[in-house]
Order: sequence, then C-alpha cells, then structure tokens
Amino acid sequence: MELTAKRPCWHPLILRRPLGEVLKGELTFEEQVERFAGECREVIGWMLAGGELVALRGETERVRLQADLV
Repeated sequence: MELTAKRPCWHPLILRRPLGEVLKGELTFEEQVERFAGECREVIGWMLAGGELVALRGETERVRLQADLV
C-alpha cells in the first residue's frame, strides 16, 4: 500500500500586532480583557464587511466536498 501525502484542507489566518501595543495604557486585568475583546471585535467586523469570512466559508466547503469525492 502506497501512502500519499494529502494537501492540508485548512488555511491559517494569522493576524500580527504586538500585544503591548494592544494593551497600552490599560492597567487592570479587566481593562486588558475588554481592550483585547474590542480589538477582536474590530477585526471580525473588518472581515465581515469585506466578505472575507463568507469567501473563506465557501472555500472550505469546496475543499471539503472535493476531499469527500477522493
């Protein structure tokens, strides 16, 4: 039996921003949590507004269906 490597069916999403920059000026843990959550909401808002999440969903569904056919 020959083993063949399959192409990964995932695409990483990497967002880079220094955490120190995100939390700058926040002193308490609660302030830091709220700031971090706010930054996450902002990024998700950008992705929804630009259609990236819908496109990613469509692409992952297409890849899944192709994998099911193999």
